[in-house]
Amino acid sequence: ITATFTVAHETCFDANNGSIQILPAGGVGAYTYQSNGLTVTNPMDSLGAGTYPISIIDSNNCVSPIYIQTINSPSALSITITSTPESTLSALDGTATANVSGGTPPYSYQWDDPNQQTNNTATYLTQGWYIVSAIDSNSCYISDSVFIGVTGISDLESSRLIAFPNPTNGVIKFNYPIENWTLLDANGKALQQGVFNTEIDLNSYSSGSYTLQITGAEAPLNFKVFKVSN
Repeated sequence: ITATFTVAHETCFDANNGSIQILPAGGVGAYTYQSNGLTVTNPMDSLGAGTYPISIIDSNNCVSPIYIQTINSPSALSITITSTPESTLSALDGTATANVSGGTPPYSYQWDDPNQQTNNTATYLTQGWYIVSAIDSNSCYISDSVFIGVTGISDLESSRLIAFPNPTNGVIKFNYPIENWTLLDANGKALQQGVFNTEIDLNSYSSGSYTLQITGAEAPLNFKVFKVSN
């Protein structure tokens, strides 16, 4: 009894989706198949990485030589993320880069930022958490997250203040009252001041970028806000 084999390897690390198709020849009648002393189906499927000794038995109980077949597996996917912070709050100049190894290159990427970027490096990021998923050529994937901070401000401080909507076509709101704030135009001219406000009305200003300077119990913050046309 002889045999040839068609082997499909694991597509992802530890996926247990390898298979071995046995193509027997010779002998008499129907065949049964054994591996490691157990009767197995043909094809053998849901296999993990490893070696599989296979013997074939015909209807006369004649036994083939033992054939050794091997299922291989790609290495596990691994991901690390490096990042650069924003220069000031809401400057939209933070970046994050996903560094992937293992699996089966090439890789594709999907970030969950508003632009849904698909390069390994995401740009134009503001402060906050971002998730990236990396997918290899066998559709195996891995995900990780990164926090984009702000230069000179601790992650805790920069993560507390959220402005929405930003950009705005009128009123911009904040997730908690901001104390001792000053709104500056692009030339540094003070336009408004206030204490413990949860929103600021920008309706009377032209479209563009403004800086909100905030002082108080925490370290001073410079927060970028953007006005757009109605």
